[in-house]
Amino acid sequence: MWRARVASGLAVLVAGCVLAGCWSQSEVNDIAIITVAALDRTPEGQYRWSVVVPAPEEVTPPPLRGGGGNPSEAGGSVKMAAGPSPVMAAEALEVVIPREVRWSHADHILIGEEAARSGLRPLLEFSSRRYQIERRSQLYITRGEASEVLDQFHPSIERSLARSFDNISRRLRPGTVSAVDVNTFLRWLGTPGLDPHLPVVKPVSQPGGTTIPAPGSIALFRKDRLVGFLEPPADQGLLFMRGEMPPFTLQVPCPDGGASGQATVALRVHKNTSRVQTVDDGHGPR
Repeated sequence: MWRARVASGLAVLVAGCVLAGCWSQSEVNDIAIITVAALDRTPEGQYRWSVVVPAPEEVTPPPLRGGGGNPSEAGGSVKMAAGPSPVMAAEALEVVIPREVRWSHADHILIGEEAARSGLRPLLEFSSRRYQIERRSQLYITRGEASEVLDQFHPSIERSLARSFDNISRRLRPGTVSAVDVNTFLRWLGTPGLDPHLPVVKPVSQPGGTTIPAPGSIALFRKDRLVGFLEPPADQGLLFMRGEMPPFTLQVPCPDGGASGQATVALRVHKNTSRVQTVDDGHGPR
């Protein structure tokens, strides 16, 4: 009997020696997880980050919340900090936010019009060289300051702002944007003869008092600088020529339209490819 007890004790002791334990800890209450960020250029030439940091007590419906604090328009706490560069502005956020800042979940980055016109190279360097933020983060352009647009968003209580952006960028269907992440933008910059473009988002009010992001137009770039906007429906033509159109329905006249000649055929296009050829007729390429 005693031998069985000794054997069981030794087995437990050996198992305890090989099991891994927690040598450090990261409590949720000690972490500030950034989900959506907005970058602006101030009149003084500074870069300013406005970030959404969800807090459980701020997104809980009022009947379930014990009290104290109200949900912000963006579905979380919006914190702001400025600096001479995006990197130094991000470091300033660590002073403003009394928790450990995590950029790894910042999947959506809004860029103000002035910041985009001055060039995205500082932001691209921040995304490429800082291990905190990933290159899969998707980029968007806003008309005016991105922080003002960010402050107008008020998603439903069961859907965070990040999920609202996922809804318009990660589903290939009508009413969505052609999402462009940091990796794609960098690849376009490195391709000779190819200028990047980014989707423009705008706030749209929904029934029930919610405001969610929606597709606007397309921002055109010359290298890393914003040079103009392509409004609908011309923006869809650009996506069509580049082979990036979401599924759409094309309605064309029927060859045998009958007596009235008004019969049409609707075609559902799920994928398209294109080939662009430049021709110089002596008056410049076209």
